[in-house]
Amino acid sequence: MAPSDQEDRAIFEHLLRNVLDLGQFSSLECALIVGGISQVSDIVAFSDDDVNAIKYVDGPRDGSNLMLGDKVHLRVLKQFILCIQSLNADADMMATSTGDFDLFYMNPEHFKSTYVPVPKVNNSSPSNPETGSVLPEDSHASMQ
Repeated sequence: MAPSDQEDRAIFEHLLRNVLDLGQFSSLECALIVGGISQVSDIVAFSDDDVNAIKYVDGPRDGSNLMLGDKVHLRVLKQFILCIQSLNADADMMATSTGDFDLFYMNPEHFKSTYVPVPKVNNSSPSNPETGSVLPEDSHASMQ
């Protein structure tokens, strides 16, 4: 089941602020919102041309195109979202963590073979409360 617009925006904020660890109202988040991208469904739908057209809207980079690092993060974030959705269409994206994204970024094939999506429930929480991640415990050991 597709999330409501409000849920989609909340997931969008979680992915940018927590999973990518950008903090609230980062330059990238503001540029996306002004560029018309404010939901996960927008990220999934955008093309490379869309990414290249986004411009910063504040600070010293106001009016300039996104830096290469931000473009890469957006492209990988799109693939991360699509990967999780392919593993479980009803996965709780709010349960994803920076560690999950980092593992995907480093090795997408290993991620696909070890990641266990948390299904959506009314009061969702990560499956491993000690680490705050949805990765199995042995996956964390291999990352350290």
